[in-house]
Amino acid sequence: MSEDRISEQLVRPLTERQRQVLSVIQQVYDALGEPPSVRYLGRRFGMDHQAVQRHLDALFRKGWLRAPSPGGIRCLHRPPTES
Repeated sequence: MSEDRISEQLVRPLTERQRQVLSVIQQVYDALGEPPSVRYLGRRFGMDHQAVQRHLDALFRKGWLRAPSPGGIRCLHRPPTES
């Protein structure tokens, strides 16, 4: 089993909304080479700043994101696909 598959098994599962947020973060990062802003995510999902921040905090806690530098976030794993 690859190291990526093992590490994915060690992270905590996501809610549907967290999976959606993570997916958009990854899509924007792949397209632009940088993560989306909290403002962009809020507009995309119709959430206020605090709601976006709660989702991001959960993704950090669950091991799906990390912050390599101030103001930047990075996905550690690809978002799980819908089953």
